[in-house]
Amino acid sequence: MKSIKNFAKITFFLLFFIAISGSVWYCFTMIFNEEGEAKLVKMDLPGETQYIKFGIDELKLEKVKWKDALFIKGWVFRQDVKEKKRDVYLVLKSKNSNLIFEIEKDQLNRPDVTKYFLLKGGTDNHGFEMSIPLSRLKENTYQVGFVILDETGKHFTMTSKELVIFKGSVKIYDFDSLMDAKINSNQVSIKLKIPNCNIKSDFETISCTGNKLTITGWGFLQGLDSDSMKSYVLLKKNEIVTIFSTNVKTRKDVAFVFKEMKMNLDSVGFSAHFSAGNLGKGHYQVGLYIEKGNQTGIIYADKYVDVGK
Repeated sequence: MKSIKNFAKITFFLLFFIAISGSVWYCFTMIFNEEGEAKLVKMDLPGETQYIKFGIDELKLEKVKWKDALFIKGWVFRQDVKEKKRDVYLVLKSKNSNLIFEIEKDQLNRPDVTKYFLLKGGTDNHGFEMSIPLSRLKENTYQVGFVILDETGKHFTMTSKELVIFKGSVKIYDFDSLMDAKINSNQVSIKLKIPNCNIKSDFETISCTGNKLTITGWGFLQGLDSDSMKSYVLLKKNEIVTIFSTNVKTRKDVAFVFKEMKMNLDSVGFSAHFSAGNLGKGHYQVGLYIEKGNQTGIIYADKYVDVGK
C-alpha cells in the first residue's frame, strides 16, 4: 500500500514538472514572440519559376530583447500581378535542410520598385522585412529563395544569392549557379596521381539537360591556399574514370567561412560545362581531383548524374 502511495506521489510530481516545463516553453516561444519575427513553416515547394525578382536593402545581426536575430529588409515581386493580396515566404536552403519562413510584414509600400521596373497592375506592396531568431539557423551558409502565394497560385524560385553567417557577422554573396554556355570544359587525358592530401569540398550544382552537363561547386586541399591550384571534375562508372577540366570561379563566401585558416581561398570555386556526347549511357558518380605542385587529392561525393536516360 505504501509503495502505491509513493508511486502516486512520484507520478504527481512528474506530471507537475511536465506542466511547468510546458508553460515555460509556451512563454518563451509564444508570449515572447516578437512582432515581425518569422515563423518556421512546413510547405511543399512547387516547381521553380523565373518570374520572381527580389532585392536585399538591409541585412544585419541584431538583438531583439533577449534574442539574437537576423534582420532582413528588401523587396520581392512576381511580374504581371494585379491583386494586392499576397503571402511571401523566405526559403533558406543548405546542404542538410530546407528552411521556410513565413514573412509577417510582406505588404510594405515600395512605389520606387514599381517605378524602376515599370510594373503595371497598380500594386506597390513589394516590400518586406523580417527577423529570424539565430537559434533557427544551425549552419553557416544558405542559398536564398522565395515563395509567393497570390491570386494565380503558388510560385517559387531559388536565387543566385548565398547567405553566410559566421562568427558574429553576416554577408550575402552572388554566385553563378550555371556557367555561361560559351565557356566549355574539355575532356582531358591526365594521370591521376596517388593522393597525399585531404580535400574539403562541396558540389552545389549537378545537372544534365539534353546533351549538356553542368557541375559547379568549390574545393581545396586542406592546409593549402588556392594559388596555382588546378581542379578537375571526375565522372566514374564501373571503375572507369573520365576527367574534365574546370573553370576557376571566385568564391569569397567560402573564403569568408574559412577565414580563420588565414589562407587565400578566393579561387576555390570551379565550374564545368561540357557535352555528354562522348559519355556512354549510365549512372556516373561525381568526383573532384585537385593538384597543387606535388600535392594532390581525390574525393568522390555521394552524388550521381544519369547520362542518356
